[in-house]
Amino acid sequence: MNNIHKRLGMSILLIGVFGMLSFTFQVKAIYDINIKDINGQNLGLKKYKGKKLLFIIISGNEADSSLKKLSSFYSKFKKDAAFIGVPSLEDGYVEANKQAIKKKYKDYKIEIEIIQAMYTKKTSANQSELMKWLTHKEQNLYFSNEVTGAGQKFFIDETGHLYAVMVPQIPLHSVVFERILGRPKPKH
Repeated sequence: MNNIHKRLGMSILLIGVFGMLSFTFQVKAIYDINIKDINGQNLGLKKYKGKKLLFIIISGNEADSSLKKLSSFYSKFKKDAAFIGVPSLEDGYVEANKQAIKKKYKDYKIEIEIIQAMYTKKTSANQSELMKWLTHKEQNLYFSNEVTGAGQKFFIDETGHLYAVMVPQIPLHSVVFERILGRPKPKH
């Protein structure tokens, strides 16, 4: 019987410790991450609460054929999600091309909020706070993955949860995107 009391006492102690840790270790919501737009102005993600978000890793060197596909994709889903372009320093983004990149997206009629360039890969010692949230399960509570290159997509639902990650190799015309973006709003 004494052994059972010890185990019960240890269980209660562990529950208490984990309970205290849950108060001290709060997972940051995507809306609380500070990011800046491509011009260096603060971009509050809170304005996107209640709307799906699609973060797309970009290099700034996208081929015209890729931008045409993205333009078609954007036209089809622009009412379903806000699009945010994440320039990746590891994938070839160059700050000197900032104006040309903004013009390219505008020319293709893609209304995408392009944010400041950042280190996107988990292997980078300087990975940005946003990319840590998108790629580390400890941050987003759902997925742990690596950025495999420009064109990778991260889908955030209306409640701020990461619910899908798509590698660049999946074509934008795939029916899987209709299922992902057509997902009903969560009830919680």
